[in-house]
Amino acid sequence: MLALALGKSVQEVGSLSYREQDTGTDVSITKNNRFTRLIDVATPGQQGELGILNTRPASEFTEEEISSPPPFNELNGLPDFKFEGTFATQTGSGCLYGCDFCPSKKFFGAGYEAHLGVAKEEILNFKKKFPNLQEVFLTFTDAMVNSDENHLRVIIDLMTKVNMEDGPRISWFCYLSAPHRSANATPEQVEEWKSKWDSLLSDMAKAGCIMGAVGVEEVIYDRNKIHHKGQDVDTASEFVDMVGKHMLARTLLIMGAPEHFYLDRSKTLKDSEYLDSKYSSDRDLIKGEILDFMKKHPQALFRINPWTLVYGTDNYYKYEDCMSVDMSDPKNLKLLDQLHSTIDPEKMYSHLEKESGVKIPEEKRWVKNQQVWFELMGEIMFEYLQSPEYLACLELLKDKDTAGKKGLLYKISIKFQKNVLEQIQKNKTGRKS
Repeated sequence: MLALALGKSVQEVGSLSYREQDTGTDVSITKNNRFTRLIDVATPGQQGELGILNTRPASEFTEEEISSPPPFNELNGLPDFKFEGTFATQTGSGCLYGCDFCPSKKFFGAGYEAHLGVAKEEILNFKKKFPNLQEVFLTFTDAMVNSDENHLRVIIDLMTKVNMEDGPRISWFCYLSAPHRSANATPEQVEEWKSKWDSLLSDMAKAGCIMGAVGVEEVIYDRNKIHHKGQDVDTASEFVDMVGKHMLARTLLIMGAPEHFYLDRSKTLKDSEYLDSKYSSDRDLIKGEILDFMKKHPQALFRINPWTLVYGTDNYYKYEDCMSVDMSDPKNLKLLDQLHSTIDPEKMYSHLEKESGVKIPEEKRWVKNQQVWFELMGEIMFEYLQSPEYLACLELLKDKDTAGKKGLLYKISIKFQKNVLEQIQKNKTGRKS
């Protein structure tokens, strides 16, 4: 996104560390100080190279900065509980994987680079500067704090120590990724993998972690064949279930582009005979398979997001001709590069036909506009949040004690359920009017 605004290549920039400010008449891009890789300020038209590989010094948090509410709505307005302050830090940047829909490999290069020293200094500084606060919320903004078990162990030990000392009690959130497990692992190795990560997740919860986000980016086709992550849905699902035993697993699901929906996962877009007779991006099929996954792996906090199309990724160039808006215009950055907000469905169907050489029947072209996708996501969430599987999941949280806070995870989950159902109803009412 920043590359578009500055007219620079993604190799020169690295835009996840920047934020957009819309003044109403213009869009400016400013450095986000909570990311450790960048130290220079960038604005549209600025000349000169950006220091994208330099580690910034630890930040000194101000009272104004920490007075912001927690980043998740379900953490605000809880009965008999309030976070008095919030802050964020980052223990490293980059990612171990190379998914073609993600900008990380373009922006940061391959691999994960740790910056634990900066994070430790910021956390200790926070405790020292605000000793009179009682309950605060910390976000680790890394893509994956469990880049390796030693890295995660350092974080666990640090948070265990600071929460045993005087001063504010810190509850925290982080992003996790399902740890790699060989497809050829023996039953003994699988059990060893489970035991190791179950123990680490347990220690995280004891150290104050109340929520971990885990992505299962696609549950309705084999993304391992297409996105080069080297990870499979089954392993990710197992890991999500393990996370949910110890904390709230904020499980992120992605609905893909129409060409990703096939009844036979062994076929590809080039199998024109198969596509002609069996191709299906059937709405009920998509809805049924996603709901089935959610009910088999019930978690308190599920999020379904559109397929994300970000400048500089392989997917961006693949679908560039399908866009309904000009994403080279910085003013369109506010659209967040979401495929279903920026893709013209008719152009997408034309893309499918061109790639396959097969005419897609009109009855299978059910995505008439971008709103259709969001309505489907709402239907899935509405049914799931009232399903017996979800309600049973909530019951297990009622008396759960996490980091000395009995029932907190249940209160958060009930607030999440209420917020999402109200928003779905509001969207329905808005469409009717």
